[in-house]
Amino acid sequence: ENCVFISDGSADWLLRVDVVSGQADTIWLPARPMPEMTESDEAELERIRRIAAGMGIRAGSESVKPTAPIKWEDMIVDPDGYVWLMPWRPPSRRDAEVFAWIIHPRFGLTDSVAVRSFPRGFLRNGGHVAMKYDRGIGTSYLVKYAPAIQQDN
Repeated sequence: ENCVFISDGSADWLLRVDVVSGQADTIWLPARPMPEMTESDEAELERIRRIAAGMGIRAGSESVKPTAPIKWEDMIVDPDGYVWLMPWRPPSRRDAEVFAWIIHPRFGLTDSVAVRSFPRGFLRNGGHVAMKYDRGIGTSYLVKYAPAIQQDN
């Protein structure tokens, strides 16, 4: 209830900090192999670098080159305290189903679940909202998803 979770996005661990007691420990995650990039992925990243360079950002230069690959792209904690991680995916796999990792907050047990889109927020009925990006119109929007399992009330 009083914990925050921290990740640098590249290591196979989460730092769990109890904000009341000030104690911290590490939750170790299974190693995650990085997906292979395709030629179209490399071309898309080069297009993004050109756009950034046009705005004065030197993306991909040695001065801003990351020292470790990003394995986790997003993280959210659900109402039950489970930590959801969205694995990094190359551009060619952005529209594919997401296999989110769900981590037990106390024991660090990890499970993987397929979701249509990674949650940005959870709803009281067990559903979630997710952010979608439409390249055709250049706009992001929220989509509401029903619960994966309907519960009897």
